[in-house]
This record gives sequence, structure tokens and C-alpha cells, in this order.
Amino acid sequence: MASQRLRQRVRPALRRRQAAAMRLAALLESPDAETARAVHRMSDDPLYVKLRALGVLVHRRRAGFGLSWNAVALDDGAAVDGTPGPVPRLDAGMMSRVRALGRERFERLFLADPPLDDAALAAASGLGIEDVRAVRRGLDEATLADDVRGVPAGAPGTAYRRTAHIVPDGDRFLVLMINPALARGDILVRRDVFDASVRSGLLSADEARRAAVILSRMEDLGRRASLLFRILEELVSIQRRFLQTGREEDLEACSRRQLARRLRVHQSLVARAVSGRSVLLPSQRELPLLALLRRSSEVVSSRVACILSDGVPRTDGDVCREMRRRFGLDIPRRTVAYHRRRIHSSA
Repeated sequence: MASQRLRQRVRPALRRRQAAAMRLAALLESPDAETARAVHRMSDDPLYVKLRALGVLVHRRRAGFGLSWNAVALDDGAAVDGTPGPVPRLDAGMMSRVRALGRERFERLFLADPPLDDAALAAASGLGIEDVRAVRRGLDEATLADDVRGVPAGAPGTAYRRTAHIVPDGDRFLVLMINPALARGDILVRRDVFDASVRSGLLSADEARRAAVILSRMEDLGRRASLLFRILEELVSIQRRFLQTGREEDLEACSRRQLARRLRVHQSLVARAVSGRSVLLPSQRELPLLALLRRSSEVVSSRVACILSDGVPRTDGDVCREMRRRFGLDIPRRTVAYHRRRIHSSA
């Protein structure tokens, strides 16, 4: 009898977790602009505005992330090969005034939560009211614009969504998000503040019932954004040397399964999150996120090919010693022989 009661309590909880995982999987496959449009429609609801004012819904900036200047300056949704080319959102003079603020100050003002009104922004930034309104329109357009483009370095005929631009910042890398909605950071639903607002009468019973739907949706969107941030953080950490040099042989081994284990999520969620997404590297080369996830056999093959590319005759033992010296990797000679055959057969 006790075990039956336990099962009755556990099954609903499992079903809720499974339903949440399925919603997250569907959201991960949707474009950033599509989810931003859903939030934009939701923001027209006075109850959503009230929840933001009460502090139930908040955005928290994430360290190491920011907003790409291209999102402010250009309609960059065209194909990377320039057909058609990007369209300026702001004229050159206005963009120079915006850049003069500096990235950190610009993000603190224009991505503030709760948002500042036009007058407060103009006073704090030194920009005119019309400039402030133009920048805000540009951010709104960037948030809601379609973000599909082709990537020449990716699979032929495949369209990718550029998610971020990775740029050096001293001894670290910054991940600059293309979509301003993601640049605002994590979406937090503060259930304790919600419960306190209901108890104190700030939210009526009817508002509390309707708010449950909004909060559930925002929690799903928050989980989606959080997983994207964590994936990008891990990839930047793992592929740090490759980002510095841009050389294929400096890519480290990390499969989707290994990344999922590091993040403690299911492999299918990682697969959905990286599918169809690309990043712009410090070298201005654009790569699919999948290209940063390499199996160990692919990494070994790339490094063997690098050693053999100079045309110097080498035995398998010579390649093993060079692998150890150059990459700190110990592999047996039979592994070198296997990859040498594969490289020669594909040449």
C-alpha cells in the first residue's frame, strides 16, 4: 500500500518533468526571432507588464556575454556571401555616437531591466531623444527579424542561424549575441515574489490563475536561453586554443554526448540546441556550432594530416613522436597507420 501511494505521488512529477523536457526540445529547434516574437506578443498583456513591475519576471545579465554591434547597426539577416547585402539600420553618424558610449555602458543603458524610458536614456547616454528612439527601433527590429542565412563553410545548401560573434577581450573571449533578446541574459521567474504578491493582494485570484500560464511559458524560455548560454560557455572554454589560432588541428575532442554529460542534460537536447546554428569566429570565419564538436577520432585524423602535410617522409613511429611533442597526445603506431590510410584514400 505504501509503495502504491509513493507511485501515485511520483508519477505526476515524472509526467511534469517529461512534459517540460518535450516543451524545451520544441523550443530549442525554433529560431531566436520566433521565440522573441512570442515574448513580444506576450508583453502586450497588461498582466505581463504588471509581473515585470512586481519583480516576478526579471532578466539577469550573464558574465562573458553581450550584444553584437551588428545587431544594432545592420539588418544582417541576408546570406553571408552578400546576396543581398546587409542593410544599415542606423546611419554612420548615429552609429559613431552609439559606439562612443562603449559596449558596457550601451548594454547597461539600452538592455536595462526594467527598461528606462526615452527621457532617462537620453539624459544618461547624452544622445538626443530621436537618436534614442532610432536605436530602440533598431534593437526591436533586430530582435524580431528573421535570422536565417547561408554559411559557405557549412554543408552546401544548408541554412544556418548565426547565434553569436566570439571576440577576444584581453585574456578571455566574449560571446556577443546577435539577437538582443538573448543578449539581455537569463530569464528568471521568481516564484517566491509571485507567492508573496498573491498573499499580499497585489495580484487577484483571477490574475494569479492567468499568470500561471505566463510564468510557465517564461520558465520554458528561460531554460532554453540558459542551455544555449551554457553550451556556448563550454565550447568557448573547450576550444579556446582553436579560437586563438584558427587552426583546425587545434580543435579539441568533445562530442555531443560528452558535452551533454558535462552539462548534465540529455544528448538530444544538445543536438537540438546546436542544430542549424552558427557562430562568427574571431578570424571572421563563420562555422556551424556542430563543427566545434569533434569526436576524438576526427581530432586525431586532423592532427595526423597536419603533421603529414609538410611533405617530409615520416614513419608511423615518427608521427607518434611528433604527436606527443606537438599536441601532447600519445597514440599507438597502428592508429597512425589507420589514419594515414584514410587520409591517402580520401586525397
